[in-house]
Amino acid sequence: PVAPLHMPPKLAAGERVEVYVTPKSSGDKAGAPRLIYAGAVVQSVTTSSGALSASNGDTAVVLRVPPESVATLVAGLRGGEVDLVRIPAGQGPS
Repeated sequence: PVAPLHMPPKLAAGERVEVYVTPKSSGDKAGAPRLIYAGAVVQSVTTSSGALSASNGDTAVVLRVPPESVATLVAGLRGGEVDLVRIPAGQGPS
């Protein structure tokens, strides 16, 4: 899940993103964000809503990456707060 304000507004399937993770803080000092994947393709975006859903506003974003990148991406995502940054069309890795 991606927390509110940690992804571009109106992110949609087919767009490309960079995935950053900010490590969980130890004490009062937060770690520096690091890029863990550039050029992931957004496959779907689902925001929770309704009476039975969580009220934290997190959004489920499914990303498409090559099979050889999955383990690295998953390991990075477990390490802290996730931020997605939109790559403008025609820019960045293909």
